[in-house]
Amino acid sequence: MKNFKLNEVDALEVFVLMDNISDAFTSSHEGMRWNESQYRHGVRKKETVCGADLCRACNGLSLFIKIHHNSKIYTLLFDAGPDEGLVVDNAKRMGLDLTTVDAIVISHGHFDHFGGTLSVLDAISKKDLPVYIHPELLFPRGFKTKDSIIKDTNNLTIAKIEAHGGKVIEDKNPLKLFNGTLLISGEVPRHTAYETGFPNECRLNQDKWEASPEIIDERTIMLNLKNKGICVFTGCGHTGVVNAIEHAKQLLSSNKVHFVMGGFHLAGPTFVPRVNPTVTDLKKINPDYIITGHCTGRVAQTELTNAFSDRHIPYAVGTVFKFIS
Repeated sequence: MKNFKLNEVDALEVFVLMDNISDAFTSSHEGMRWNESQYRHGVRKKETVCGADLCRACNGLSLFIKIHHNSKIYTLLFDAGPDEGLVVDNAKRMGLDLTTVDAIVISHGHFDHFGGTLSVLDAISKKDLPVYIHPELLFPRGFKTKDSIIKDTNNLTIAKIEAHGGKVIEDKNPLKLFNGTLLISGEVPRHTAYETGFPNECRLNQDKWEASPEIIDERTIMLNLKNKGICVFTGCGHTGVVNAIEHAKQLLSSNKVHFVMGGFHLAGPTFVPRVNPTVTDLKKINPDYIITGHCTGRVAQTELTNAFSDRHIPYAVGTVFKFIS
């Protein structure tokens, strides 16, 4: 496997534009994490509040990431939430300017991660904005039940993306962005026995529905924070969060993991049996922080808190992080 050397970044700012839950008040990790209320009144210094100011939660993920390298700031949107308009509206509520976005990375082909892409592109309003996807991300998806297939009707296409100003860049291999400060993982190898994807997942391929539990199109992103180590972002974690971290360690030739952040897909009865082995392997990896939201689930979050105490940090829509070297 080829190794990639990334330029170390000086700081990262992460704004959660979409998550499954809203929690405007739970505080923790002063100086690194701000809840929605702290950020609105303590950082932005807003002296008024009403219901229209609150970010809207929905099943999905979108992270607005500002990457500080030397005197340059690169801005990435990692996923675009589940539906048209939600992420755009939350960005306004948080005082963020979407026109500063330099690129979009869509982690994988589930609607809760790409559903807002077109409205986001309209808000960014740039010509040929890079939109990075896996070549198989655009397959229509469904979920098998006992009697039928529940089909996702929100299907993204290259033509739609380009009509709204995006420039699709398809690649299944690792890919550097932003002057070598960020790496898209490419396809993540699956090595653990228990991280086996989504059992009921299927996709439409050449007019035929086929099983696709591995969700091979899911990719992660990673950076190297100066003096701290690897920072890994997952979308849903269908790859398995342990697989994702181990892949990042191999790609970057480093064992020092500062944090992993995103959805771990450990929610629901099908996935709860994966919680304990995931926690066991995360203890071996020993990240400085484990930062969870979206589809991680309360059972997993409880076990992660029990195992890692305040090194486990749940987030919600409107949460803001700043990581400094």
